[in-house]
Amino acid sequence: MRLTLRARGSASPDLAWERYADLDAWAAWSPQVESVITGGPRRLQQGLRGCAVGAPLLGRPLLRVTFDVGRVDEACRRWGWTVVPARLGVDLPGALGRALSLRLDHAVHPAPGGSSTTLVLHGRAPVVLGYALPALIALTALVRGRGPRRPRRPRR
Repeated sequence: MRLTLRARGSASPDLAWERYADLDAWAAWSPQVESVITGGPRRLQQGLRGCAVGAPLLGRPLLRVTFDVGRVDEACRRWGWTVVPARLGVDLPGALGRALSLRLDHAVHPAPGGSSTTLVLHGRAPVVLGYALPALIALTALVRGRGPRRPRRPRR
């Protein structure tokens, strides 16, 4: 299934892009992300691999996904990545995680009074539809003109 989400806000295109590009900023605008672990670069780049960790529940992260950034075009403010769930409350076997994977293609565009962003989700229908609402909430915060909702929580 393929689904396109859109959000518009008063953040400049440069600010919205920087919120994507700075991995330490993800927790400030994406409520489902507690931290991003890469063991290396803290800026979005092609070939980057890592793990996005969700907010903890009972002391353990409820959600953890591994990711692989397939492409980044800073000049056009576009990037794409594949995420594979490794934990959804319980640790997932690799085959199940791969069956629940998503490919996500992001873009930031200039818009009157600020910017807009698009996210194209590719994956199995239940996964795409299940992620659509949290993704839309995050996209809305990404293009919001105000600063971050919560402090950054960098993890390396």
